[in-house]
Amino acid sequence: MKLHNARLARVVEHLESHLYEDLDIEKLLALCHYSRYHFHHLFRAYYGEGVYATAAGQAWGQLMPFLYGNRLMQAEVKTMGISHDDPNVTQPENIRYDACAALETQLPLPDGLGKKQIAGGSYAMLLHVGAYEGLSETYGYALTEWLPSSGYELRDAPYFEVYRNRDPRRTKPENLRTEVYIPVQK
Repeated sequence: MKLHNARLARVVEHLESHLYEDLDIEKLLALCHYSRYHFHHLFRAYYGEGVYATAAGQAWGQLMPFLYGNRLMQAEVKTMGISHDDPNVTQPENIRYDACAALETQLPLPDGLGKKQIAGGSYAMLLHVGAYEGLSETYGYALTEWLPSSGYELRDAPYFEVYRNRDPRRTKPENLRTEVYIPVQK
């Protein structure tokens, strides 16, 4: 057990000290000396989340210091996450996730941050109340129960989430409110 802790601690230390870099799974594997298969299972078992969640955390770790450091995080600013891949079927090193804030600023953006625009069109919106770990259940309901009987079909655009709590770190998990947007068309 100590061996696993030490090996995985090297990975976490690397992730924390390279928040502004893309996730390099080969580098992580070299740090812990596990195969890809064992690494993902052990990481989830020890930390309660996959490397994907850590990568999403990295994206937020890059955006939030910029927002707070420049006093841009005001009550009217919406924070959003754009998931370009499904973590249930995509290898963690291939998952693309964008942490976003809806705001206008003339400040120069640091390396790693850029401007994005969410595609227009119709979206189904579901309100998820509870811990983020339960979001997959909301997506499951939307795609397997609501969508087939709705008269809508999916269209080719990323899903996104709007995080309604001002500071999720200070909100009890059962009180988190997340709007889930799924691109649809008639």
